[in-house]
Amino acid sequence: MESRVALWSFIILFAAAVTAVPYSPTYNYGFDAANLVKRQTQDPIVVTKLPLANGTVPLRPEIRQMKQNPYKWNLFLLSMSMLQYTNQNDEISWYQIAGRFIRSTLEPNPNIKQVFMEFLSQVLFRLVQMIATWFTDPNERTFYHAAAADFRIPYWDWAASPPAGESVFLPDFESEGIQIYGPNGWQYIANPLYSYKFNPLDPKVFSQGDFPNWTETKRAPFEKTDNRSVAHSIEHARPALQQRLYTLLSNYKDYGPFSNKYWGTATNQSQFDSVEALHDAMHVLVGNRGHMYYIQYSAFDPVFFLHHTMADRVVTMWQALYPNSWVTPQVAMEHSFTMPPGEVQDVFTELKPFYANASGAFWNSEMANDTLHFGYSYAETIPGQAGSKSEDRTRLIAAINRLYGSSSPSTLVQKRKRALERRDRGKFSQLRQGTLSDDVSPDFSREPHVAASLVTDDNTYTEWIANVHVQNGALNGSFTIHFQAIGGPHFPDTGWELFRSFSLSCFCGLGVNWSTQGRDILILTHTIPIHTRHTEAANMKLVRFLMKCANETVTIELKNGTIVHGTITSVSPQMNTALRTVKMTPKGQDAVSLDTMNIRGSTIRYFILPDSLPLDTLLIDDAPKPKNKARKEAERGTGGRGGRGGPRGRGRGRGRGRGRG
Repeated sequence: MESRVALWSFIILFAAAVTAVPYSPTYNYGFDAANLVKRQTQDPIVVTKLPLANGTVPLRPEIRQMKQNPYKWNLFLLSMSMLQYTNQNDEISWYQIAGRFIRSTLEPNPNIKQVFMEFLSQVLFRLVQMIATWFTDPNERTFYHAAAADFRIPYWDWAASPPAGESVFLPDFESEGIQIYGPNGWQYIANPLYSYKFNPLDPKVFSQGDFPNWTETKRAPFEKTDNRSVAHSIEHARPALQQRLYTLLSNYKDYGPFSNKYWGTATNQSQFDSVEALHDAMHVLVGNRGHMYYIQYSAFDPVFFLHHTMADRVVTMWQALYPNSWVTPQVAMEHSFTMPPGEVQDVFTELKPFYANASGAFWNSEMANDTLHFGYSYAETIPGQAGSKSEDRTRLIAAINRLYGSSSPSTLVQKRKRALERRDRGKFSQLRQGTLSDDVSPDFSREPHVAASLVTDDNTYTEWIANVHVQNGALNGSFTIHFQAIGGPHFPDTGWELFRSFSLSCFCGLGVNWSTQGRDILILTHTIPIHTRHTEAANMKLVRFLMKCANETVTIELKNGTIVHGTITSVSPQMNTALRTVKMTPKGQDAVSLDTMNIRGSTIRYFILPDSLPLDTLLIDDAPKPKNKARKEAERGTGGRGGRGGPRGRGRGRGRGRGRG
């Protein structure tokens, strides 16, 4: 037991990011691993069921969950690195697998992608088993064998709220090199989640734009990869993505409209969103004019497969919710691996090039309708021990509500209704009448939320969406359309993807124009949820109001407790505020006079405005509005050394404190 604890402590820092020294292209095992890999992977492309682990079906983990097991995480990175470094001409190499995947991605049927993901999972599973046997220390080998036994490829959940203090876009995607432990000790190698390096780059394959010059995959390639920009874009888009996912799982009960973006116009249906359109949005956000941004280059980015495993999970959850709806016959709209446009696809269409057995039978959607057929499941969809489908469905619905319900309009409405009901009881009504004791300071700063006004007497609400038709290939490649709310602040000249607008993303090939190829124009459908923007309407009004407050003298409290008193020069759409004739009082310090000061909007807690204006206090974050006495002291700039209030606003400090809850 002691040796296990010591070993665990030793490797807990697996794959720590390092940037100080040059990295090796891949891990050096001390022998020619490439030949061993080649001998192990020369079978035909037969996708079979992965083995059980101790009689149970292993689960595909969320990537953050996999990181919590350093043995499994290390095997994952080593196998990814090995596959990426395999000779590009080998049939089982990252280059060949990605290229084959791209040729199949034009199918409207998600099952071809499911089988392809299982093919990649099978390749990685074999590599993981092999690497685990190369650890020579008996204790290490035991732990690595256990981690390898139930290894399954992870998914990246870009829709759920990330853990507190973390970003949706993992830091593990951003470091060029990683320090990693393997059978031959610690080594610093190229991070297989950061990029794929072409060896060599074929400019005939990557012939468009700047792609012939890039020897590795790029994200937001403005001079070089800008993963921070990608992370910020995804962070801003996540609430809308989450709401779209929640709506798809709760309202789309037929497979046709749920599965693909052509269904709405092809059948004149009213449901225009789809899991394919949602999947496309992430391609555009992650790629941002890099490889993930364009269909024909997208699969080479390592994040591509983590994203597609997430898409497979979404389809699997939908199947569990609506087991009686499955693949509907549909005409192929674009070229696939073996099928030209115009051919009818149904549940028995062969999912080439993937064999189901060595006899030459191909997979089809009927065979691929259950992840258990491939030897994996997800935590939300694994059947319970009781075998009750009703209980399994109830458990799944609870998980969906927990993971993705926070941005749904129904959840927002119910939260606001409960908040308003609590406000209307007891001491709040006394406060309105001016009869509440001074020693109590409840939060009366929150005005009724926009969403609450949408609830009718019969406890229903109106959900607003924008359905959009757009021509596929309308522009040279993928593109994003931004919409501005009427009456909202104008867009900045740059950084639109970070501005709080609503937008849709169209994922297309680079250099593809259907109108010049004698093809029918394909119309894609997308849906934009407007409710997530309703929830920001109050903030938008505050920004517009502040932008008109030039030359007004205000008091601002920052989130770190600093009080700033000065005259507004300008306010940006992001609430960045420029002041002149400033008196600044940091928390616990004396006041300082400044000629000018610029304050970032993200640091502001609230504004206190002159009595001459229609609003006296603008709350920026969730802090309570200051008591009248503290407000007057703040306006006069006194009480700079006062202590902060406790949870009910009764704190006392030295002198005349700004007691506030």
